[in-house]
Amino acid sequence: DSLSDWVLQCYARILRLKLVKPNVLLYAQGKSLLDDSDVWFVVLHGSVDTRKKKSMSEIETKTVAVGECFGDRQKDDLVFSHTAVVNPLGFGSTWLAACRRKDYASIEPLIKAHEDREKMDFCCRLPLFRKMSVQDLQEIVTHMTMQEYARGDVIFLQNTEPTTVCFVMEGTVEMVKDLSTHHLAPGHHPTDRCADHPTDSVRVRRSIVDV
Repeated sequence: DSLSDWVLQCYARILRLKLVKPNVLLYAQGKSLLDDSDVWFVVLHGSVDTRKKKSMSEIETKTVAVGECFGDRQKDDLVFSHTAVVNPLGFGSTWLAACRRKDYASIEPLIKAHEDREKMDFCCRLPLFRKMSVQDLQEIVTHMTMQEYARGDVIFLQNTEPTTVCFVMEGTVEMVKDLSTHHLAPGHHPTDRCADHPTDSVRVRRSIVDV
């Protein structure tokens, strides 16, 4: 829901429908990401289990449901970071929208350029950046990343050292320290409201995008 129509159109041009039977291994952790490999998927019907071996005795498992995405797109080490198995406990087939690595690579620069324009437009509307030159804003935008959080996700915890400054592009976040709660509106960032309380915890109240 957070993707713009233009970005969705880019994905629609490269995604291919794929019908997969239950208990089929899509890819394995450590397997090479070839140009013709399907490396990114959207679940249209059914489910997929992803498993990541974190140690000799610890395996992290997650079930990917309809409407959710999984996989590895562009990676420097060129190997899958986890294993994906289709509907291991089900009886019906699963429909996926699949994307090959080389196809994603072809639209990645276009999507990045579009996101940079969105970030630039957003920064231009903020009082904090209003007096900056276009050149300075472009320099700032190159260091910004867009991140989506689900409701209830924690952005940072109390008593941890902050490493980033976050700007709310959409939605709201909840800031909590002891028993006090503060809310941020779009266009503000946590340091606006907690300059005297740098160790507040920040929790998402509904889906947001922060930079």
